Amino acid sequence: MRKAKVITKKEDIEYIANIKEEDITTSFFMEMFGEFDGKCRFHTYDEIIIPPNSYGKDKKNKNSFTTTVGIYIFNKYFIEQDLFDLFEHGYLNEEITSGTFGRINKVLSYALAEDRITVDTLKRYLLKTQKTMPYISIIAPNYSDKFLTSSKAIGKKKEELLKKNKESIEREDELVATRIEKELLDYAQDYRKDDPGMDMFNSGARGTVTNNFKNMFVMKGAIKDPDPNAKHKYHIATSNLIDGIKPEEYTLFSNSLAAGPYSRAKKTEVGGELERLFLYAYQDVMLDEPGSDCGTKRYITVISFYLSA
Repeated sequence: MRKAKVITKKEDIEYIANIKEEDITTSFFMEMFGEFDGKCRFHTYDEIIIPPNSYGKDKKNKNSFTTTVGIYIFNKYFIEQDLFDLFEHGYLNEEITSGTFGRINKVLSYALAEDRITVDTLKRYLLKTQKTMPYISIIAPNYSDKFLTSSKAIGKKKEELLKKNKESIEREDELVATRIEKELLDYAQDYRKDDPGMDMFNSGARGTVTNNFKNMFVMKGAIKDPDPNAKHKYHIATSNLIDGIKPEEYTLFSNSLAAGPYSRAKKTEVGGELERLFLYAYQDVMLDEPGSDCGTKRYITVISFYLSA
């Protein structure tokens, strides 16, 4: 089990507390978190007490606060300079996952629509998210030995569940297949526990547990038939990619590639029709001068959305 250490050396605390956005580069990440000869200078989950007057845009923190090295660096890079005023206390003191980024994106979307940030601010944020994507290879290993060989342990559990639900699988019951997938994923999570190989999936930084991890190490599961006239809407594939695809399931895997593009094409068709209707409906609508009031009683009150730390 990995255990966080508390940063206590004065020079280390001063160094981390005084990190600036421009300091955070690939070399910086390698020096901070890169593992050499089984050792690294810091872990992202190491705890640190940030001293007063270390963080903030116009106003610095008056009191010290406890956080982790990784979360502090994240806030220094993404939040402090451009997005400080959008969040409570100007700091997100929480585990940074794909869900966190989803909530941040929602806040930025509202802020852009309400003119609380500029397009350039949003562009700078998005470019920084792209720049930092390769850093996952430094702070989280791609695969561990236990990770790569764990399909054998999962396989035993999978065979047990497939045998128990044989009739449902044969009649291609997608609900039963989904339930089996969930049970196997819960089992896999418990089996790996704190294995570093799960970091990239749990965080959402490079793949997800319910998609990439499931297909690679568990089973493909229920696959929607792209043929709208098919007798069965779903087919069940029990193979995974690490162990290899069963010959009789190869066509199922291949057909799964068609469902996604078809769905996107269909949504594009529907979206195009809606856009045409909007243009027809609003082609005679004009916007008044900024600050003016047209006097209409038909309006919607917009409440600003803020993400709490």
